[in-house]
Amino acid sequence: MTTLYQRCRQTLELRVEIAVLLRQGMSIRGIARQLSCSRQTVRRYIRMLASPAKASYKTRAPRPGKLDPYKPYILERVYAARPHWIPGSVMLREIQLRRYSGGYSMLRACT
Repeated sequence: MTTLYQRCRQTLELRVEIAVLLRQGMSIRGIARQLSCSRQTVRRYIRMLASPAKASYKTRAPRPGKLDPYKPYILERVYAARPHWIPGSVMLREIQLRRYSGGYSMLRACT
């Protein structure tokens, strides 16, 4: 089992080796073959060398969840019931009448 330190060191070594081979004029395919890694990995490290800002993955837009269409209704009900609270089982029954197909745990995480 490798430790985090060992993995970081291996990554750094791979990055340096790719940079050296690239400077020697070797192709991406040749570098990947020699270092036993994928061409995509070699491309990613080359992008890191060119521009560290482009090296990270772009953040994805959050995926819509099953509960999203019902959140306005849930929040409206919760605010209307203040200072009292509505049990999750009651709220689940109410939104199931509105064709909610998710489960109780998703509802609990929302409120």
